[in-house]
Amino acid sequence: MENSDFLNYLYHHCPRVQQRYLIAKLNHHLSDRQIADEYSVSRAAVSQWRRRVITRAHQLRAKMKGEF
Repeated sequence: MENSDFLNYLYHHCPRVQQRYLIAKLNHHLSDRQIADEYSVSRAAVSQWRRRVITRAHQLRAKMKGEF
């Protein structure tokens, strides 16, 4: 599958805060600082969201055995 299909799959398999990160980053092209300001959280919180999205993406790719 293509990257857009995988990103849609990832989005639907992430908690709400991680979904917010994906939307802000991929759809609105916001920086981590802008995301922190938008959601009134620390930059450390946004960094944690990013790390968890990346971890989740790796988990899903492994689970799907490279189908994406």
